[in-house]
Amino acid sequence: MSLSEALQSHVGPGTNKPLRIICVDDEADALANLRELLQLLGYEVDVAGCGRDALKLAAQNSYDLALLDFRMPEMNGIELAAKLKALCPCMITMLVTAYLNAEQESDVSAGQQVRRIINKPLDINRLAKILGDVQVEQTVLVVDDDLDLCQNLKDAFEQIGYRVCLAHDVEQAEKMLELARFQVVLVDYRLPGGDGMKLASHIRQEKPDCNVILMTGYRNELADNLGELKAKICYKPFDIGTLLETARGRG
Repeated sequence: MSLSEALQSHVGPGTNKPLRIICVDDEADALANLRELLQLLGYEVDVAGCGRDALKLAAQNSYDLALLDFRMPEMNGIELAAKLKALCPCMITMLVTAYLNAEQESDVSAGQQVRRIINKPLDINRLAKILGDVQVEQTVLVVDDDLDLCQNLKDAFEQIGYRVCLAHDVEQAEKMLELARFQVVLVDYRLPGGDGMKLASHIRQEKPDCNVILMTGYRNELADNLGELKAKICYKPFDIGTLLETARGRG
């Protein structure tokens, strides 16, 4: 079995589109080797030799994942992770390092800017398994101005393995939709700064493979428009189990 075949065995069936990854390391050889490895796995890869260049790329492109060296000039990997997350809250950031002890790793993980720490020298099979797990994650966007509801839905979806982003008005939602790919979008009917139904209809038109669910407590107001919407409806107050099944395409 070739190296490529061995590594591909770790990549699950998830989405048909490969992960878009940005790798950042000030060691040119290490960066080139990592890029080659990830391309062998079938991922789309951009590289940067410093945090400043990485931020420029992230402002121009949307990435699913960032692999960041810890020790770099100007800003370290943790500082860069925070700046990348500010640009794209849906991006997963992982730290690649040989310089953190167990206590420091615990502190970094608790800060929630970095999902995982990958130790150098890289274990190829372990890295492939980690990325394969990310590849099969489903991503959800919840659009609602009720902050408590958003957090409750985020917690519920994350418990069953989804990656969740939140938006609280139409403008935020449109920005998120530009920055990331979502398999499921839940949209409240009444939103600040716009119309939830129009947003849901726009998503259905632009992203026909996306599972769009309109959430509302206004059953009567939707009655005349359901045929045109072509989205699923969950009426508030809803049963969380039913909502999760609907998001999975079973409702």
